[in-house]
Amino acid sequence: MKKIFIIACLISFHLFVHGQTFHYYYGNIHSHTGYSDGSKDSAQSGISSPILAYNFAKNSLHMDFLGISEHNHTGAGMRLSNYAKGLAQANAANSDNNFVAMYGMEWGVIDSAGHVIIYGYDKLIGWEPGSYDEFNAKHDYKGLFAKLANKPGAFAYLAHPTDSDYSSIIARPYNVVSDQAITGMAMRSGPAFSQTKDYTEPSTSSFESYFQKLLMKGYHVAPGIDHDNHYTTFGRTAKSRLVVMAPSLTRANILDAFAKRRFFASDDWDAQVNFTLLGQVMGSIVIKDTLPAIQVQVNDPGETIKAIKLYFGVPGSGLPPTVIASTGANVSTLNYTPAALPYNGSYYYYASIKETDNDMIYTAPIWFTKGTVDVEEKENKVKSFTIYPNPSSQAVHLSYTLTKSTNVSFEIFDASGKKSACLQENILQGPGEYQMNIDRDELLLVDGIYMVRMLSDGKENIQKMIFLH
Repeated sequence: MKKIFIIACLISFHLFVHGQTFHYYYGNIHSHTGYSDGSKDSAQSGISSPILAYNFAKNSLHMDFLGISEHNHTGAGMRLSNYAKGLAQANAANSDNNFVAMYGMEWGVIDSAGHVIIYGYDKLIGWEPGSYDEFNAKHDYKGLFAKLANKPGAFAYLAHPTDSDYSSIIARPYNVVSDQAITGMAMRSGPAFSQTKDYTEPSTSSFESYFQKLLMKGYHVAPGIDHDNHYTTFGRTAKSRLVVMAPSLTRANILDAFAKRRFFASDDWDAQVNFTLLGQVMGSIVIKDTLPAIQVQVNDPGETIKAIKLYFGVPGSGLPPTVIASTGANVSTLNYTPAALPYNGSYYYYASIKETDNDMIYTAPIWFTKGTVDVEEKENKVKSFTIYPNPSSQAVHLSYTLTKSTNVSFEIFDASGKKSACLQENILQGPGEYQMNIDRDELLLVDGIYMVRMLSDGKENIQKMIFLH
């Protein structure tokens, strides 16, 4: 078997994983100029066009990239001819390995609809006659996401979301096409109309609950931080940054990182987070026939850490993620491996970090599935193992069939991998069908996700069990 040697550590403030070096780049992808409803102080600043905004941002501290996302409709000032000009000015301002300039759009209307930040699409998408390159009805978010999913390199990022936005996507069944288009969302946004230029006015908004709702539905999204500039403040309102992990500072690499959810939200403008699962970086989807070894490392020059929290959730479960591991003050590394997970079970993990000055950092999740192992390879004597009803409010029935005589044990673990109960220990049973009842009150089990592990002569079978009142 070929051996793969993995190094996953911060090296000179860079991340080296699986032979690939990732660097940390800081910026913002939600801003406006005079081509829509931004640059409101242009009479004083003299800056109204994208090219001048990029030049301003280049001189802001800790700004490696700026994305200008003009509103896509005339009600906010956009003209079809200006969209092409904006793309051209971004190309002129872009300087790979120095500063990345990107141009996109903020699609939609805010009232009972929602704004979507779009990049990687070189045509203005709209609904007003004569004011679009490509038509999409005003409130047709499903159609919009389908367009983006079919365009290689294009991605959607949800701006300052509310529960009713995007045709109430979080109230509807999971949609795989929309999931292919949406790669991120704002964890914080604004202050949109700030005129502060000394980095002292951070956003107080929070969309963490919406982020969790998307994850609960099964969507694969990473968190970012927006500035939503409408004045000439590009990068200078606050120290908050959207942080991208890429091999080098090129537009192609930055856009690729967004497409692969390799970014995170940070209130701090030079924080670096190494969050890996089995050596894979944040944003990854991992399928392995092993338990997920997880590591979180934080490096922030001049700052100390108050706490690191590791969250765990089940996509599509409808249950919010829970904290399964945490650290105390002045600890910059967290390591965690669950004690047990079922085969073919899918989960997600992400980390939040609070610094001593109360700055927050939120990583992109990593999605993990423990891959199926052949029932013959393990010589498993269990033909079937089921739990029903599932979810349940009170009690469940456990049934299983043995093909040969074997010693059988049953244990229950909570979502963090901690053992909650032992139902049966090493009892010899002959071939046949068996049943067992599990009553939550008898075992003092609260609402949540549990793993029931069945051992038959040391061979493992695990089923997920959910209790909800």
